Amino acid sequence: MRKRAVLAAAALVWLGASCVSYEHARSVGDYAERLLPARSTEGAERLAVEAQYDSAVRQFLKTHGEPKYLYVADRSRFYLFYPERDMVASFQRGLLPPAEVSKLDRIPGSLLKLLPGAEAQQLLRRRAVRAAQAPPPRKVIQRPRPPRAPAPAQPPAHGGMELTIAAFDVAEISARLRRPVSAADAGVSGWRQMTGKDGRAGRSGSAGSVRYVVDA
Repeated sequence: MRKRAVLAAAALVWLGASCVSYEHARSVGDYAERLLPARSTEGAERLAVEAQYDSAVRQFLKTHGEPKYLYVADRSRFYLFYPERDMVASFQRGLLPPAEVSKLDRIPGSLLKLLPGAEAQQLLRRRAVRAAQAPPPRKVIQRPRPPRAPAPAQPPAHGGMELTIAAFDVAEISARLRRPVSAADAGVSGWRQMTGKDGRAGRSGSAGSVRYVVDA
């Protein structure tokens, strides 16, 4: 007995859904491509049919409230207009509900032209007032960048290029270092005769803390 009651209830639900689907499809031609005030007789009737047929419409109405206008493009496309909020909801469905819902917080021009002329002009004036009252964008002050310090000169690679250290030619300094030190070199003093460990005679002298030894 209980099983029969469940089957009967399921049959009633299926029959009711079929009736709503049939009514939705049958009457869509009476409202297609017409902007209807939601509180008019025709608008209220069509809004009730769309809400019964599609759970997405029911949920949106529950969340956002009653629209001011509705527009039925065809069986698959349906719009709810909230011009006082500058908002429109678009419902796109396939063969069966629920629809895919898109909420736009600024009614685009392609849909704005569907509204009555006075309604559209009033909405545009409200937009202009809001734009005039909006704070001006912050100016970005471009501060001049400090000049970049020149990169330190890179010493040339060793090769045929000249290199100077403290205004002295490195090549000349190297050549002098390679030459044997003699008594004629400036700055070397205290020369004296000496005999090396190998018995060879020579001379030694000093310049500061450096001692020089040369063959005689």
